[in-house]
This record gives sequence, structure tokens and C-alpha cells, in this order.
Amino acid sequence: MKALGFLAGCLAVLMLLQVVPCPVPASAENAPMDGYYDLSAIAAADEGETAVLLMDSSYYSGDMIYKGRTGRPLNGACAMHCASVLISNLRGEIVTGQEVARANNRDIRDERRWTPFVSWGKVASQFDISVRTEDLAQYGNYLKNHKIRTDERRARKMARIVEIYRDRAKNVGMMIHFNSSGKLNGSGNHRHAVVLVGYIERDGEIVDLLINDSSVAAPGGACVRMSRSSLPEPIIGAKKYMKALESGEDIAMLLMDYAVSCRWIVRDGEGDSY
Repeated sequence: MKALGFLAGCLAVLMLLQVVPCPVPASAENAPMDGYYDLSAIAAADEGETAVLLMDSSYYSGDMIYKGRTGRPLNGACAMHCASVLISNLRGEIVTGQEVARANNRDIRDERRWTPFVSWGKVASQFDISVRTEDLAQYGNYLKNHKIRTDERRARKMARIVEIYRDRAKNVGMMIHFNSSGKLNGSGNHRHAVVLVGYIERDGEIVDLLINDSSVAAPGGACVRMSRSSLPEPIIGAKKYMKALESGEDIAMLLMDYAVSCRWIVRDGEGDSY
């Protein structure tokens, strides 16, 4: 009889669990949706500003990438994280940074020699995509050669980035590559790539970009203001960055001097390749 009573009690508890909902943690709003994040829950605009998102959610890639099965980290793999985000967003299914790294280094037998520098041809063919690129350094030089003053040149460059994003990459995102040299193939000491997911407007002007930054932990890194991301200090340089802060210079616009290219993807066969 005691055993029957115990079983009856267990059944009652199970029935109760079925009908009484468990409390949801307050942080669930920003929890990943199978690796994707709701950008509207993360995007932050200051008073008088508007956050503009041209996609509802985005995959975030920021986990450590390894040199195959060696257990050794593949450092400097930010472009692979970007590729992971773009491909995952385009497909609607996750392609990890590790998968991108394997595709990129598929011809290298010794996994210890894997490189973080992306061969877009290999990656594109592996995942059936086409890659397009625009040289932002060249665009900046064009404006400079036409005697456009510095502040307007920076504003035009930011507007150009957003124009490409709106027209060609709004549902997927667009990679922006920064180089501390300010040159496309320059030997700058600091380089970083991020994915554009939106922008900030104030009084009808674009004043900052919203980016997916693999160097900022999720959920914030899935949609962080460029001027408050991991970019400013290393890309601009510590001394120049501190001087800019002290003088009240616009950090977002200052970063435009170092944006050297943008890259976006489409399904294979849709338009020009890389």
C-alpha cells in the first residue's frame, strides 16, 4: 500500500508540472534563437536618435576557432566569423566559423599551418555563394582628390556604406573591414572585420553604424554601436583615440578613415562573383 501511495504522489507531481508553467528568466528576451539574436532587443539609440535595422535577427559567431583537430587557436579569424554570420543569415541555418575555417584551409594538409586569411574563392565554392566587394579606401581617396573636406568625406563614406547595405545586403548583413593603415592592402598593425546590421540616425543624418562584432560577447556583440565596439582604440591607436575622446571628436566618423572595404554575399549565380 505504501508503494502504491508513493506512485500516486509521483503521478500527481507530474500532472502538476504539465499544467503549471515554469517561470521564464528575465534574461530570456536576449537569449539566442538557435544561435540567432533578436536585434531589436539589443540595438540601442540615445535620446533624439533612431536605430534602423534592415533585418530582424542575425546569427552571432564569436566562439574560438581552432586549427583543425590540433587544439591550437586560429587567431585573427574575425573575417571567418563574418563569413559565418553572412552565410548563416543567407541560408537560415547555421554555418559555424569552424566550418568556414575548414573550407578555407581545405588544401592545407598540415592543420598546424592553417591560416586565418580568407580565400573567398574557396569559401564561395564550398557554400554555393557569390561574393561581392567594394573598395572603400579607393572611394575615400576619390573624395580626397576632389578636395572634399575631412568631415564631409567621412560622412559621405558612412552614407555610402549604408547605401550598399540597403540596396544589396539588407536581409543578410555586410562585412566591413578596417585597417589601421587606412589602405585596402596596407600593413597596418591592427585590422578587424565586422558585419553591418543597421545604423543610427539623428536629425535625418547617419551618425553611427550598428555592427555584429565577434570580439564583443553575445548578446551585445550581435548588435553593438560601432563607436562603442571593440574597434575604436586598436584601430585608431591608443594615443589618437584618447586625444579624440578628450577633444570630443566624433569617434564613429573618425573610424571612417580606416574602413577599407565592404563585402557582401548572394546565392551562387545571382550577379557578379568576388
